[in-house]
Amino acid sequence: MEYKITYLGQKENEILEKIISEDEFSKIMNSVSWLKTTMPIKDYLYMVNKCIDELLIASKTTGCGQEHNFSELNRLFNGFIGNYYSWLSYMEKHYKTVLLPIKKKAYDNNIEYRLIYYLREFASHYDMAVDQVTFDVLTENVHWYIKPESLLHYDLKDINKRFEQDIQFLKSNNQKIDVFELVLKFRTIFDTMIQEIYDALIPEINQHWNFLVQHLKIEEKCPFLIIDVYICEIGNDKHPFNLTGFVNLFNKKMQTDERA
Repeated sequence: MEYKITYLGQKENEILEKIISEDEFSKIMNSVSWLKTTMPIKDYLYMVNKCIDELLIASKTTGCGQEHNFSELNRLFNGFIGNYYSWLSYMEKHYKTVLLPIKKKAYDNNIEYRLIYYLREFASHYDMAVDQVTFDVLTENVHWYIKPESLLHYDLKDINKRFEQDIQFLKSNNQKIDVFELVLKFRTIFDTMIQEIYDALIPEINQHWNFLVQHLKIEEKCPFLIIDVYICEIGNDKHPFNLTGFVNLFNKKMQTDERA
């Protein structure tokens, strides 16, 4: 099969076509597919960060009455750990080789990361994680806590032995898990993980990006300003792929601030 790239200008008669091989077409679409897979990372990061923002704001909510609203507190906490797990599952499916050493380092070195990692499973199968809320009369701040003894009411080995050891350690030191401090620390760990992941992915992102961009222009001098570039199989051009549209969409997505 043969394929063509069509270059369109602003006017109806401004058209140039270039024939490309099936192999070249496959390479172009492979780069498109690879870059498409990276785009949802931004969406997952936005959801995780938005949940963290809402959780941190709510954890400092002032005023009486909030201390009894366990359903709302756990809704926010479960929403956060659920969205984090969705991001993690997506990364494990598509970028396992990149993710595993980064995740292992965060897991091995940070009890806060391990707590978030396993509290999702606890909240899904056993009970609500947040089980104590106090109200400071002087500061009017609400404090959320997860009590180790409440978690140890269940056989945590069924979730993970390391998780049980961490909770036992906290209990033996009379430490309650302050949700605000836990999430704040997790965000710092998570931000470091994201930076390391992007550092690992950027070279390949740039490789595919540059390969596509070179097909948005032609080597010989073009008599008009190229506005759109389409690619399709010769004789089957009812649904051409808009290469310009995809490149612009990808560029816009990559510039999105997931903290906004």
